[in-house]
Amino acid sequence: MHTHVLITVTRATPIAAALATAVTVLLAGCTTSSTARQGALSAATSGPTPSATTASGSPGAGAMPARGTSSTASPGAESAAARACDGASLSLSASHDSAGGPFDYIVIEFTNHGSAACTIEGYPDAAAYGVTSDSYVFNSSRRLTGNVGDQYKAPEPITLSPGASASTILEWTDKPTANHPDPHCLSYREGTFHISAPGTKQTTYIPLAADVCADLLVHPLVPGTTGRQAN
Repeated sequence: MHTHVLITVTRATPIAAALATAVTVLLAGCTTSSTARQGALSAATSGPTPSATTASGSPGAGAMPARGTSSTASPGAESAAARACDGASLSLSASHDSAGGPFDYIVIEFTNHGSAACTIEGYPDAAAYGVTSDSYVFNSSRRLTGNVGDQYKAPEPITLSPGASASTILEWTDKPTANHPDPHCLSYREGTFHISAPGTKQTTYIPLAADVCADLLVHPLVPGTTGRQAN
């Protein structure tokens, strides 16, 4: 049985008290939060950028505008003129789903809410922070394949017109493993994801959507909102 939760980060900050609570925040702006694993994920900004996403499970001390169009950039006037997307022009939304078995994931979506086109490329920085029997951090590993989603191509520049989005999947194992027994699983009740868009320093904090025990993997951004590589 799949569960699905959506958070949306925009410039306004209302909190809707419905079956799924929307939480609003900007990568570079204001803060608001709510609780409940299945009711909502909350987000807050500011703080350090997650450490480089090259290791997994290592201990350590880390109204949306109308949608436009997104496309893989190719040589030409638009892509040549478009600047790199920065934290001030991007908003973040994330939806949670269970892949079944020991796997969970969220779709991370970055939307250009600026007035001009910009380009984005690569992997978001992502880490899971929490308190177990000791402080613990899972830094995500960058992968073209994983347990959820399709095979991804190597990262390519994506041009986002105002209102357009790029997205990807952040996945993890939510059950204990031999290398990460139960005491080292981060509880969704206490832990947070720290997420930054490629090339930016602003970090968004999102409460964990489920326990995180191992294998935190992030994939390259692709055009659109599904987080999955188009065939």
